Amino acid sequence: MLKTSHANTWLMHEFFAADQPARFTRSWFAWANTLLGELISKLAENRPHLLLKKD
Repeated sequence: MLKTSHANTWLMHEFFAADQPARFTRSWFAWANTLLGELISKLAENRPHLLLKKD
């Protein structure tokens, strides 16, 4: 869902319309973006296989 709802901003938003991801509030939602970054960092360190694309 995250990959399809960022509206070409590559950021998370506070709210987005499910049928129109380009309709969103807060172009920069720091709290959610920070938590996502932390999750990605922890996954890269502890479970990198979850982030790697399968061939």
